[in-house]
Amino acid sequence: LEAHGRCLIIDLHSYPASQQTYEQASGPRPELCLGTDEFHTPEDLAVRVETIAATHGLEVRRNTPFAGTLVPMKHYRSDARVTSLMMEWRRDLYRTQGRSDPAALNKLRAVVAQVIAVEALDSPNRRNRKEK
Repeated sequence: LEAHGRCLIIDLHSYPASQQTYEQASGPRPELCLGTDEFHTPEDLAVRVETIAATHGLEVRRNTPFAGTLVPMKHYRSDARVTSLMMEWRRDLYRTQGRSDPAALNKLRAVVAQVIAVEALDSPNRRNRKEK
């Protein structure tokens, strides 16, 4: 934060296609679950990620089956320079019968890389809009 004045946290996880006994939430299990936070996930970032994922043919939902995103407590709900988004991938997208599919993994990598690239370009603009 001191060096760049901003920080993007992408909290990456995967989850199984079927609901597990430890899960409290039920409902849709999209290929990509975006976990968001009202304070730390700007709406335009969430929409941009949904759009990028859709261009790769992925089904996306927000905060289902998992919600929220990681933010260090020191900055939680107090420092808008810390932006965070959870990307929770359904495991059957890239893994079947205990094996990973390299082409599918490349698709997921491409989505994450696009998100990082686009956010790196737009984040300063978002910050300037907030300051005006």
